[in-house]
Amino acid sequence: MEKVVIDLPSMYADHHVKNVRELLLSLDGVKDVYASSMLKKVIVSYDSSKLNPATLEAKLKEAGYEPGKEPEVPRPPRHIDDNSPWFKVIKRITQTDRRDIEMAGDFRKY
Repeated sequence: MEKVVIDLPSMYADHHVKNVRELLLSLDGVKDVYASSMLKKVIVSYDSSKLNPATLEAKLKEAGYEPGKEPEVPRPPRHIDDNSPWFKVIKRITQTDRRDIEMAGDFRKY
């Protein structure tokens, strides 16, 4: 039985851990899988006569978990332009409505 540690930066939540474990455990030759969203690593115990690390990494990549590659995060526009789509979807509220405070039970009359 062999072990391999694979870095998965795109595995950042519990549902990713579940998906990765299910995917790898479904492969013939995989004995055990330890996956951590905190460490962003997966440790796979496998039978080297049936699988190799390249096959495991290919299956992960096929499922959207590319080993060692950071996920792309959308960035706001560099130039602040109030007419850009970035600012059209954001509704700005600059003052708390008094009714919200009253409903929360934090309203006190002095």
